Amino acid sequence: MKLQDFLMMMGICLIWSVNVLIGRYVMGSLQVPPIYYAAVRFALVALLLLPFLRPVPKEIRRIIPVGLLIGAAHFGMLFIGLGSATASAASVTMQAGIPFSALFALLILRERLRPRQIAGIVLALGGTLLVIWTPESGRLSTGLLWVLGGASAISLGNVLIRQLKHISPWRLQAWSAAASAPVLALLSGLLETGQWERSVAGGAPFWIALCFSAVMVSIVAQVTLIRLLHRYSVGIVSPLTLAMPLMTVVLGATLADEPLGARFLIGVCIALAGAYFVLFQGRRAAARAAA
Repeated sequence: MKLQDFLMMMGICLIWSVNVLIGRYVMGSLQVPPIYYAAVRFALVALLLLPFLRPVPKEIRRIIPVGLLIGAAHFGMLFIGLGSATASAASVTMQAGIPFSALFALLILRERLRPRQIAGIVLALGGTLLVIWTPESGRLSTGLLWVLGGASAISLGNVLIRQLKHISPWRLQAWSAAASAPVLALLSGLLETGQWERSVAGGAPFWIALCFSAVMVSIVAQVTLIRLLHRYSVGIVSPLTLAMPLMTVVLGATLADEPLGARFLIGVCIALAGAYFVLFQGRRAAARAAA
């Protein structure tokens, strides 16, 4: 992977980290219904990307399921989970998407991971768990199970994206939002109450959070990620997402004055070493393939 693309991936992870913290604030402190929040977010994304909905793509029957996986399913379940789970616990649970991605890539795309890449993934994941795990919160909650479902949904969607060769990232994201918004709105109407009242009570923080989630996450970060998935295999891109929980912990510690102990520093070193190891092996594999 080129250095420029690596830095783009780190930027994506930073946006995701901020979004998890913001999502926890919106769902936890502002008490905004999560499915409603996801529906309004995707309605805004669809409006912003309206020009990219025309003409209707030829692969529309394959695009809609992918769009629902990376849109409604992932963010809907993530926001539900953030209603009760902490940002740090949610961020580490989302890393289950790495083995999910590898399994889906193996079953659907017939991709192979080299033994050293697998070792790097295990090393990076182990370091991430060391950073975030505490004996007091080692038990999975209902909220974390929702987050786990969201991680599996986006992992499957990201693998299926690689089979869509004739649609731009902008159009894919536009159709994902257009497909997700009405589905989520229907679910919110059936399952939730007090949506508008909580929006008004949330005031400016709610609308700022909504705009950040729609523009920075669903447009900037997701479109960039789709481009990277078109350039590199899932086995190369997915391990780099391990930077996201590390960033979430750092931001949480900075904003909430959480202490940074020796276990944290050791975990950071292990996780980053594992991520670099996977990246290094990917470069070597690409070099051998080009030789």
